[in-house]
Amino acid sequence: MLSPFDKGSKVAWEFVSEDKSQCLLTVVCLEQRIPENFILKLKGLDENAYYKDEENGKIYSGALLMKVGLNLNNQINYTYSSKKWFFTKVEK
Repeated sequence: MLSPFDKGSKVAWEFVSEDKSQCLLTVVCLEQRIPENFILKLKGLDENAYYKDEENGKIYSGALLMKVGLNLNNQINYTYSSKKWFFTKVEK
């Protein structure tokens, strides 16, 4: 998703199951910079489904995660800090 070769301050990997029922997102900050606006759009989800963030229980539509993105401001700002998000498809 975000390559270390793009000269950005963050890198990201996303893995989506074949049936689009689960998604694992990992983001790593390569270098600390002045806090920047950081919105990450996910890929490969079912836009008509809903996904639960297993850490905090929040539910997002697949369309929102892919078209608007996940607001990651102030979550990963220190050099080599990282965070994982695990989303599972839920019935709403």
